[in-house]
Amino acid sequence: MSTLYLTQLTLDPYAKEIRRALEDRYALHRIAYSLKGDGRKGRLLWRLEPLRGKKRPVMLVQTPFPPELGHFLAQRWGDARVNRIQLELAPGVYAFRLEANAVRRREQKARPLLDPDEQVQWLGEKLAPLELPEVIPTRSVAHVVRKPGGETYTLHAVLFEGRLLVPENGVGEAAAMVLEGVGRGRSMGLGLLSLKRAR
Repeated sequence: MSTLYLTQLTLDPYAKEIRRALEDRYALHRIAYSLKGDGRKGRLLWRLEPLRGKKRPVMLVQTPFPPELGHFLAQRWGDARVNRIQLELAPGVYAFRLEANAVRRREQKARPLLDPDEQVQWLGEKLAPLELPEVIPTRSVAHVVRKPGGETYTLHAVLFEGRLLVPENGVGEAAAMVLEGVGRGRSMGLGLLSLKRAR
């Protein structure tokens, strides 16, 4: 059983830094990683949630340590709410959300998967031995990441939602995917697998 901290950052779109970050993936990465503070070790995962109506943008940040919120709050970038959770998975069906870098690599080049059927097939391979009785790619976006110094690269982010089945022999793999993330681009807001037991 592992302890995780899930921090919900409700971002203030009127703050100058937040407005810039919503157009700059690397700036969002810096905001998420400000919660790591100094000396904290472990995988930090984050995701910018889909906008719902006129609500403010929300970023989820998952850490294996208590988040350091001092810098975020001091900059008045928004509000924060922290939930401490115990990761206890069992075989069964879960509702899930995952935004992942859906590409296939051939000869050192990444080919983005634009067809929904290809995207679902790719996800099934990434999540094996978990099963996908229901999955829908709900959003597909190309994020151009501009690193300090001018270097750029592209992440082909697909947001998947649906239900997945954790089999008897897949509990350990499912827990590892929640803790470590899925696929590439995890430091840039991809790979956070969110699970909720389905009724």
